[in-house]
Amino acid sequence: MDTEKVDQLVIPPEDSTKPSEGDTTTIPVITNDNESKNHENPQSEKVQTKENEEINGAEIDQHTEEMDVEIPVLNYWDYEIPPDFKPSNYLAVSSVEPSNRKKRLNFYKGCKWSPDGSCLLSNSDDDILRLYNVPESLYTVSDWNNYTPTENSLSMESVLKVEEGGQVYDYCWYPLMSSYDPVSCCFLTTSSDAPLHLWDAFTGKLRATYLAYDHLDQVVAAHSVAFDTTGQSIICGFNKMIRTFDITRPGRHCTDRKLKHAQITELSQPGIISCIAVNPALKSVMAVGSYLKTVGLYHDDGSVLCILQGHLGGVTHLKFSSDGTKLFSGGRKDSRLICWDMRYMGEHYTIFDRVVTTHQRIYFDTTPNGKYLVSGGTDGVVQIWDLLSSEETTAPHSSFQANPECINGVSVNPFIPLLVTSSGQRHVPKVPNYSDNEDDEEDSPNIFASEKNIKLWKFC
Repeated sequence: MDTEKVDQLVIPPEDSTKPSEGDTTTIPVITNDNESKNHENPQSEKVQTKENEEINGAEIDQHTEEMDVEIPVLNYWDYEIPPDFKPSNYLAVSSVEPSNRKKRLNFYKGCKWSPDGSCLLSNSDDDILRLYNVPESLYTVSDWNNYTPTENSLSMESVLKVEEGGQVYDYCWYPLMSSYDPVSCCFLTTSSDAPLHLWDAFTGKLRATYLAYDHLDQVVAAHSVAFDTTGQSIICGFNKMIRTFDITRPGRHCTDRKLKHAQITELSQPGIISCIAVNPALKSVMAVGSYLKTVGLYHDDGSVLCILQGHLGGVTHLKFSSDGTKLFSGGRKDSRLICWDMRYMGEHYTIFDRVVTTHQRIYFDTTPNGKYLVSGGTDGVVQIWDLLSSEETTAPHSSFQANPECINGVSVNPFIPLLVTSSGQRHVPKVPNYSDNEDDEEDSPNIFASEKNIKLWKFC
């Protein structure tokens, strides 16, 4: 692959890059035996000011007892995508539901498989998160390599809806989620003018609330959220800082780490922290993206490793490879998808080209075996790059037209060869045509007739 010199790399002195002492923590399991009556309607929730009233939802504590259910050991799917991969048809589809809360048309804004691959979670413009199960017929497929999708695709309906009170900034699954253990089935959301919410993926009820306050002691919303690899800590991005919550302690208790330093501007990362990713191999290292076009690498104690610059727009999504040796970053209105080599951070990085012409967040994903990088684009094309190819090229390994509309979300199932895509974007309302010429009306395109849906694809 072609390599280029990094635009700017700032590395602090050695004494500030020492990793913190690793301490083992007991992985928490979340219970919901004592749900509050106030959470029958999450939208009516009001933030309390007294500290003893701040903990909302179920009690969250340490769980050390062995589970009664034996969880089967699943192997990650070893993805192998042919160069001429062109799916003839999708396996299942779910069209976006009409919005009852907003006058404008609704559309999807991303999708994410659960860690156990049993269901997927979507976000949409109506501020509702929807959960979908994998169609049962796909579980019975014994030979995926010879499986041919039928012309009549399956229809998927959401089995759970969680409604937030404002625009959903970010959301993520609990990293140890398993459908065999209901207490681990939960996900985290952050939305405008609201605290962080931990939701039950089975019941849709609110389990816990985590509150961050500004200097005026007013609740401030996080712009990005992520769990550490153990599920013990919740990492949140704010303006010029990150905050860390202990999942077992709902409320306002958190650790603040400012990313903008007055004395060392080269090691500062100002701006809104828009995305966060934790290295799966080097668990004490995390990557933080900013709307001011920078990517910072930090230890979990807050010490900075380096600040990377190279994007043309604000960074909107980060993803580590499964082995932790590569970091991928994408930005808004920036067609460059950058691959940073964690082993030679100051010398090499690779740029993959995709089509991103708007400010919308365009997600990308990697396969569990670390071989392929997958991304959508505003042109509706899904591109696949072979990261382990011996050929020095950044051209896509394969690509296909998934939708005439913008593909804003892609996610690879870890255990079944399935790719899910979500589509849609906001359009400017069409100006009415008052011409008497009927031909003009027929020739004018109807931009609202474009597809806005979630699709499942056979991905092998």
